[in-house]
Amino acid sequence: MKIELPKYVLDCICTLKSNGYEAFCVGGAVRDLLLGIKPFDYDITTSAPPEKVMELFPKNIPTGLKHGTVTVVTDWGNIEVTTYRVDGEYTDSRHPKIVSFTDDIQGDLSRRDFTVNAIAFDGKNFASVDGSFDDLENKIIRAVGDPEKRFCEDALRIMRCFRFSAQLGFEIEEKTLKAALKYKSSLDFISAERIAEELKKTLTSNAPHKANPLFLSGMLECVGINSGELPNWFSQLPKNTGIRLGSAFYLLNCDPLAVSFALKLSNKLTDQIFFTQELLGEKEEFTRSKIKKILGVIDADYLKEIFKAREVFFGDDATGLSALTDDIITSCEPYTLKMLAIKGDDLKTLGYSGADIGKQLKKLLDMVIENPNLNSKETLTDILKSDN
Repeated sequence: MKIELPKYVLDCICTLKSNGYEAFCVGGAVRDLLLGIKPFDYDITTSAPPEKVMELFPKNIPTGLKHGTVTVVTDWGNIEVTTYRVDGEYTDSRHPKIVSFTDDIQGDLSRRDFTVNAIAFDGKNFASVDGSFDDLENKIIRAVGDPEKRFCEDALRIMRCFRFSAQLGFEIEEKTLKAALKYKSSLDFISAERIAEELKKTLTSNAPHKANPLFLSGMLECVGINSGELPNWFSQLPKNTGIRLGSAFYLLNCDPLAVSFALKLSNKLTDQIFFTQELLGEKEEFTRSKIKKILGVIDADYLKEIFKAREVFFGDDATGLSALTDDIITSCEPYTLKMLAIKGDDLKTLGYSGADIGKQLKKLLDMVIENPNLNSKETLTDILKSDN
């Protein structure tokens, strides 16, 4: 079994080791390298106390000294370096009340969440908890030690359990799954933002249906997500956060605005989710005029992603609808009030005022959407005059 760490990560490890300390790359990066996946970032665990880490690496950010974490800044990327630790009692289902530093790598690994994340590598040698390599080979998510204890310590691990299953395509070990479902009410102690981040990662993964025990359990009813399951073909949808969340809420018959509010999602993402769910429920044909009306409120690129989703759901011709959308844009056909050849000031000149200006502009836009050739100032002025 051979993997290679980036030079800047190895340099960090070598600096710590040359000063008499142990140091290993640990967690998700090692797991991903063993699976042939390029890691997003790298974490190092070490026997060096945080003060020593800061001394050895002057370019640093003291991101979590209370928990022994220092972010080492390099030209190639930042590395979180954390001192070996063992956690004390957890009192809020999220954070340990006391963190104690240790010089034992095994003690540090034994307090981690899942066996596949409890593997360390220093460039030459591995360290792990029992079963880590077997579970990685057999594609199993298993809690380190007693699963009930792991989930009672930190309820966010319940969401992470399903997220890793979906991202890696692994099965959740029976006792681990049973414990996760048993303590599902513990999610009430987890912030909406944390739940939202885990949910996004789960739904935008390669195998979201692997997390069906999460959705079937009713565990997410605390944020307005109804119980149900996602079909295997869900993974064929575009890997766009708005598309995946909107599609999941559509399948689970959720109120998109209520869930977005509960999860404290951004206004932009909330809008994307809402329009995704609305257009997945659309039964009428997407004509040229209909697409123009939609373009008045939805970005063209995002609309094309919705067409791709509808192709997966209903067999729509996403390529044809996207080409039609592009043709509308390149033809400069008007679909917003700003694109009308006549403006509000022009209507004032004609004697219109107040809310009536907006009403007339909207009426003209509807006409121009149906017939773009009407979009000239002279023609639209004549239409308004003929109405009076």
